[in-house]
Amino acid sequence: MKKTLILTAAAGMLFAASPAFAQGIITKKDGSEIKAATIEVSAKGDYRYMEQGDKTKAWKSIKKNDVKWAWLPMPKEIKQLDKSASRSAADYVKLAEEFKAVSWEPYCLYQAAKIELAAGHKQEAAAILEKLQEYKRVNPKNEEHLMNAYELLVRTYIELGAFDKAVPVADALVESPNDNVACSALMAKGDALKAKAGNSGDKETLKAAALAYFEAALLFPKSEKNAAALLAAYKCMMDAKDARAQKFAEILKKNHPKSPEAASLK
Repeated sequence: MKKTLILTAAAGMLFAASPAFAQGIITKKDGSEIKAATIEVSAKGDYRYMEQGDKTKAWKSIKKNDVKWAWLPMPKEIKQLDKSASRSAADYVKLAEEFKAVSWEPYCLYQAAKIELAAGHKQEAAAILEKLQEYKRVNPKNEEHLMNAYELLVRTYIELGAFDKAVPVADALVESPNDNVACSALMAKGDALKAKAGNSGDKETLKAAALAYFEAALLFPKSEKNAAALLAAYKCMMDAKDARAQKFAEILKKNHPKSPEAASLK
């Protein structure tokens, strides 16, 4: 028996989508875009779809190798699981695979990892999130979910003491078009390097951490984390016994004179 997964954005069917999102998208590798009311994904990963507004409701086909990414509004199965008091990480992992073809894998694995972390299972959470490390960042529809997952992976690695693993993931996050995500990534990179230095006082690692913090402050001057980034850079340079730490202190006092961070320097 040929196994297929049928997904639709029509209200009352598989998706209870609002009118504003009552259509899915298939973006082809040639750059063209298809607005689809219904998408069917075969076990081999090939797509069939009905175009939005097509009164004939004719099915059209497209090979998976011709598809750059496909997306549909959040499936009702995921919505229902989000509301379930008995939801488990395994439930989300299952849905991640089921709705991978329409871009819901990052969201589901992120939710699964959060459940594992809430239970104190850091290794398990990291293993779940690591599945996304080779994920191709081509779909703006799930960029936020993917970046949230990467940021959580960085924080999880830091808690596990896997600092050398945390830094490359943070570097990947910096490439995000979302300024908040990129700023947080640089802060997380600084945190990882600072934690790696630990009590050893390794000057080079501390300076690398200071640089990451300063990059966050320099590249994102309007971020609410700007003062915190400057203070963190200052502290790392102080720990490294580098006289240039005072330059960070001066910038902090000048740019955020009334901030708690500036007050802490007095």
